[in-house]
Amino acid sequence: MDEVLQEVKQEHKLHHVETVDKGQPVIDPGVPLKHVDTVDKSQPVIEPDVHVQPNNHKELLQEVRAAAAHAALVREVHAVSDAAGAGDGDEDVEASPIVAQLKHVETADKGHPALDPNAHVGKWDKEGFLQEVAAPHSLRHVEPSQMHDASRPAIPADAHVGGNPAKAVLEAIAHGEVPQLRHVEAPQ
Repeated sequence: MDEVLQEVKQEHKLHHVETVDKGQPVIDPGVPLKHVDTVDKSQPVIEPDVHVQPNNHKELLQEVRAAAAHAALVREVHAVSDAAGAGDGDEDVEASPIVAQLKHVETADKGHPALDPNAHVGKWDKEGFLQEVAAPHSLRHVEPSQMHDASRPAIPADAHVGGNPAKAVLEAIAHGEVPQLRHVEAPQ
């Protein structure tokens, strides 16, 4: 990889090459061209009763920038209030003039996941799990009559599955024998 990077960084001597551009049509001088009327259907068809409003993309971008500036201001206020220690409610709110101007607001935040109050999330003991897997286990013997294996294909009892003769046919062809073919009509 280093060799490739070294080769790319080296100065290369390029040769000037003349190309023949055959993308342009060849029109001999003096050949008269005919006028052709075309029907250009590349423009969209807009019904007469449809009113197209002007694009307000610039105003929308200004709103987005203003919202981003507001979010930055909110982050700054939180940083200042955290630095002043006024976020816990135990300290003096007057410690920061910005925090003193803020009003208390109750919110109904529904962004939290809905967890069952009886559910407990614990730490996964990886080492204990691996030791449990590595430890010897006592397994009991199960008779085939007690097993229910639903992964096997359901083949009817009267179905007959024969061997595939392709390998034998290919070997016969390789030895120069011509296998006997039978005529088959194509379905109509």
